[in-house]
Amino acid sequence: MGRASWSNEEDFDGDGKLDSDIELDDKDEPESETYDTLAQQELERKLLWKVDKRMSILVLLYILNIVDRNNVAAARLRGFEEDLGLKGQQFATVLSVLYVGYITMQIPSNLFLNHIGRPSMYLSISMVTWGVLSIMTGLARNFNDVLLTRLLFGTAEASFFPGALFLLSRWYTPVELGARTALLLCGSIAGNAVGALAASALLELAPWRWLFYTEGAATLAAALLAARVLPDFPESAPARWLTSAEARLAVRRMRASAAPATLDAHAGGAAAALRHAVADANVWLFLAALAAQMLAGSGTDWYPTVVATLGYSRRTTLLLCAAPYPATGALTYWVARHSDRTRERFWHTTIPVLVAAAGMLLALTSQDVRVRYVSLYALSLSLLPARPH
Repeated sequence: MGRASWSNEEDFDGDGKLDSDIELDDKDEPESETYDTLAQQELERKLLWKVDKRMSILVLLYILNIVDRNNVAAARLRGFEEDLGLKGQQFATVLSVLYVGYITMQIPSNLFLNHIGRPSMYLSISMVTWGVLSIMTGLARNFNDVLLTRLLFGTAEASFFPGALFLLSRWYTPVELGARTALLLCGSIAGNAVGALAASALLELAPWRWLFYTEGAATLAAALLAARVLPDFPESAPARWLTSAEARLAVRRMRASAAPATLDAHAGGAAAALRHAVADANVWLFLAALAAQMLAGSGTDWYPTVVATLGYSRRTTLLLCAAPYPATGALTYWVARHSDRTRERFWHTTIPVLVAAAGMLLALTSQDVRVRYVSLYALSLSLLPARPH
């Protein structure tokens, strides 16, 4: 057949942008007239396999994100409050101030990411920033020092989770997205377990400051890897790790799966997309539901403190903090996969939330520390499975 000519607005030109006309070898993509369903499915399978391999690093990055965020709670067991002279509610303030920057910067961060179209660069730079701030937390000498570093830390971390979800949503269709989001959330779950295990080892060997130095350095190393592995958006410059046919398919299938209103909003630019989201009542309902889940889940920040009252050693306390998370990860992935297969979302979200509510009521109605440990176990086991749908 020689060469097949493709004329389409989604093709790439020589500068790495979308162009209207490009020629491809037959080995890359058959002529559209003979492109049968099996060939299309095989091409899509290869595309998803390549994308999955690249996206898997997000799990590692999210683990480090959670480890760096939660290490203050573990450091408290090794003299964090005493060394910094924290009194009264100052430790609670240190925990809370992180979320000031974390919450306020998420939407601006994703708008900026959408504008530059380079998640590989943007998310990596964000990781470098919060890794440095984590190390600086270890250098803090008083309440004001740690308050400032944690505020800036939350601002830097704000880019990762919404940015990772945004990146996933640009490569996977709605049918494929639930399971991938669940795998990403497994990074959060693993981060809680890894953080507790790492703290149990490090705090036996060194003062609490080394917890921040070590984990911050690990984040800096991972940022360098992320810059090389993370993909950019499909419609950006064609990736070297995709064939021309795969790059073109990545763009087409996402456009085919998008709702007309979404396409219209994106066609009007970032401002139009933001107005479209703000005007959608469902967005506000989901926001309220997520806020309620996050509020309930914030109890895990006090997990080490609650478990410490059981009277065990520091190492045993941190190991008990890690205990719920393997089961949580398995359940989160299973719920998301089952939800994708059945195309049912309501009950897959509602049932875990009801279990979490029961755990919260158990914690509120009992002063027994062991009962409260069980209630926190129920919270961690049920809140995350409710999110990926």
